[in-house]
Amino acid sequence: MESQQHIGERCVTVESHRSFRLSRRPDAVLSSGSTSFYKRWFPAIWLGLPAVALLGQLFRIARVGHVTPKDLGLLGVCILFLAVGIPIFRRLAFCLVDEVVDEGDFLLVRSERHQERVPLGSIAGVLDGPTMRPFQITLNLDQPCRFGQKITFIPRYRLVWNGLHPLVDELRSRVEAVRGNRPGMNSKKAEPNAAADGGGG
Repeated sequence: MESQQHIGERCVTVESHRSFRLSRRPDAVLSSGSTSFYKRWFPAIWLGLPAVALLGQLFRIARVGHVTPKDLGLLGVCILFLAVGIPIFRRLAFCLVDEVVDEGDFLLVRSERHQERVPLGSIAGVLDGPTMRPFQITLNLDQPCRFGQKITFIPRYRLVWNGLHPLVDELRSRVEAVRGNRPGMNSKKAEPNAAADGGGG
């Protein structure tokens, strides 16, 4: 195990071959258990089916030796699904981290085989994501960490009023209490992230 400590309110990177969780509280996990489905399985189904269909159609064309208008139509549909799906999933799914755990004065963020401790004082803004389902919350950091300067996750299901997930206001209040009058706290809506900003692999 290797750890990298940053100065002040910056993040602490923890590298390990196995995941660990510090908190035992059942309500400590802020992220949804369905994250893996939206991040991995749904994109795999959406992109995998047209990819398989595209390859099958190309093999069939190669076997018969000619192309019909129907073949061209099927190829066009498959390519359209891939062309639309890949950039959408890059911005809305592949950028998601796997898990966010509330550890009191910091959040433990995990994605793939990497983990990061994010102090509440290092969070410049808590942003609600695009108007879509499932809800997404983006943490905008003062300084970039392993996962980028933006950490995006799907929160656990809770009753939503006025289109805003309750966790957004809760995190904003806690961050403002820690940061005091320090600049940078904002509450604007988040733009969909590119993979490089908050991707978890």
